[in-house]
Amino acid sequence: MAVALAGGIATAAGFERPYWAMTAALVPLSVVTLRRQVTRGVHRAAGTVAGLGVAAGLLVAPLPIEATIALVALCQAGAELLVGRHYAAAMVFITPLALLVGQIAAPQPVPGLLVARLVETVIGVGVGVATAVATRE
Repeated sequence: MAVALAGGIATAAGFERPYWAMTAALVPLSVVTLRRQVTRGVHRAAGTVAGLGVAAGLLVAPLPIEATIALVALCQAGAELLVGRHYAAAMVFITPLALLVGQIAAPQPVPGLLVARLVETVIGVGVGVATAVATRE
């Protein structure tokens, strides 16, 4: 239900990638206790914000495709090394990774892309945490 609600909100708001909100809604629900669910949601949001700062710097630089591919590999390595230890730190790599790959495939105006990623993440995390709270016994 959380995934459908987050996707519905993002779609109704006119965002092109409702799956960003849908994925973010799942994140808090991937752990068991309410405390961990809220923490995971905060990690997703905070890590995304930091990752957007990194992504902004990388996306505005006129890099050759070879450099962009090297950055994608670096971000993938960072994400893999950190995701099991600290989710927020991993998101600092995952966010630019996703945006760089997307820009290779289908370039978009950078400011709108960054705002969409932020807003859709907040929608998803909000729905996920609200679902976690609402389903507590």
